[in-house]
Amino acid sequence: MEPLNLKDYAKKAKERLKNGYWTQVNEKRKHLIESASNLGKDTNRVNDEFKSKLNIELHGGTYISLENEKLYKKVCEILEKDCDTVSPISQLLDKELMISLDDRARQMYILHLSDKYKEYKAKYFQEKALTENRTQMDTQKAL
Repeated sequence: MEPLNLKDYAKKAKERLKNGYWTQVNEKRKHLIESASNLGKDTNRVNDEFKSKLNIELHGGTYISLENEKLYKKVCEILEKDCDTVSPISQLLDKELMISLDDRARQMYILHLSDKYKEYKAKYFQEKALTENRTQMDTQKAL
């Protein structure tokens, strides 16, 4: 796919204005913030996530929620301490949440964490390999 030029961006922006896109976006944002406020959630956080999703929608890319980002950082910490840790899932568990869940929900939660751990472990090692390759290339360039 060919990258968009300025004329294409302007054309898309004009279409969004004509179709009332920004009015819809603003209404959706207000609704999300209102809902978050009623549920006692942090409205700034909801607004930041909404902006991030909107930015990705407009400009492409991938979205990683704040919860998943925290989980990924936790997985990285576990793997940096010990790659062959015996029970990584138990280190990722939210113990207060586990107590409040019924048996079925606990199983689903553990399966979800297990899937995320596998995904993030693979991502961690890919990033680590890329970093090591860059370091080796930089070292070779320096010589």
